[in-house]
Amino acid sequence: MTGVQTCALPIYLCLPAIDFELSENQLLDEIETSDHTLLLKFFDENKPDKVNEKSFSLVLSLKEKYSHIPVFWHLIDGIYMIKNMLDKSLEILFYMVEKFPDDLMTKIKYGEYLLRRGEYDKIAKFFDNKFTLQALYPEKESFYIGDFQIFSSFVIAYFATIGRFKEADFYLNGLKQFSDNKQEISNLEEMVEDLLQRHQKKALI
Repeated sequence: MTGVQTCALPIYLCLPAIDFELSENQLLDEIETSDHTLLLKFFDENKPDKVNEKSFSLVLSLKEKYSHIPVFWHLIDGIYMIKNMLDKSLEILFYMVEKFPDDLMTKIKYGEYLLRRGEYDKIAKFFDNKFTLQALYPEKESFYIGDFQIFSSFVIAYFATIGRFKEADFYLNGLKQFSDNKQEISNLEEMVEDLLQRHQKKALI
């Protein structure tokens, strides 16, 4: 299941939706087998832009049962976004920043929130000026490719927005080597180019 993300102008506010699809083995060591089966069924039966009430109740119950696992909070947040319950979504986000400060998806979501608000200095502070997965999580030897793609997209948007285009291009070129999503790459290239032109125009004033 993929969280809904509308793309309204300007394009630099449009970042790739965070993907919460689970492989067969993810969470198997953390939740009961029967609950894992229910969760996979949830993904099979619901579309990214529509979740039925019965499924919503299921995820709510799993979130209460496994409140220590961030993915269930992300799922609830995604459903609130689908339902356009933005106040509820923000409540979840602020709670997760407090409860799961080291969770990557929480970091990215909060970073996007600050980016949309124009609070760029807070982004650098929040990430402790660490903008690679290796720097954020030195104890990890490897990362999911999906995590790399989502994180890179956010970092590209951040650097391009604050006018650091060399860094934005560096991450964009790195992302091109691992992503086969041509539309996502095209959107990011358009975003960077749009912001570059804006910065150049400001420099001429």
